[in-house]
Amino acid sequence: MEIQKIYFDLDGVLADFDRGVRELCGMEPVDQSNKNKGDDDRLFGAIRAVEHFYNSAPRCPPLL
Repeated sequence: MEIQKIYFDLDGVLADFDRGVRELCGMEPVDQSNKNKGDDDRLFGAIRAVEHFYNSAPRCPPLL
């Protein structure tokens, strides 16, 4: 089997998702344990409005 794509979960490992939401979207990230209906729609709507959000998210400091 040929592997065509490999996906990495970068949030909190390589990319600081929460800081990216604050700096690039100008909003506070939603606490996933205490969110309201529509919070995800607002959050990901703001992320979609930022060109190349995932490429532009701040990097986490090196762990090693």
